[in-house]
Amino acid sequence: MSVMAERMLACIREGGAASCVELVRAAGQEATGDCCLSLPGHPNTLLWVNVSERFLEAFNEIKDEVEPYPASVLVYAWDGEVLNLPQVRRLGKQDFKTPHWLPVTFGLREQHISSLARKEKSEKRSN
Repeated sequence: MSVMAERMLACIREGGAASCVELVRAAGQEATGDCCLSLPGHPNTLLWVNVSERFLEAFNEIKDEVEPYPASVLVYAWDGEVLNLPQVRRLGKQDFKTPHWLPVTFGLREQHISSLARKEKSEKRSN
């Protein structure tokens, strides 16, 4: 796993969940670029903008360990960055014709949390 992906996972673990703003900050300067993180199969349903290809690669490394949760725009306002796009109110099977923003936070998947708990228990037993 890349250092950037490890930083992103650590950010989520430490806070319980993380916005895209927090993930970009945790990933470092190399995370900014001219790409967009969008919902798979829905290129106009944007999760975040101005990320690098390297950030997208790191996100792909952790995508099976995290899951998105709907978030309020206030989470992003608190983090200091809000997209100036129409907000997604309801997801459909079809993508939007123009870019829309779906504010989310990312948390660990339940199965990943369970494996971490099992790992902690086995480490305690060996000590």
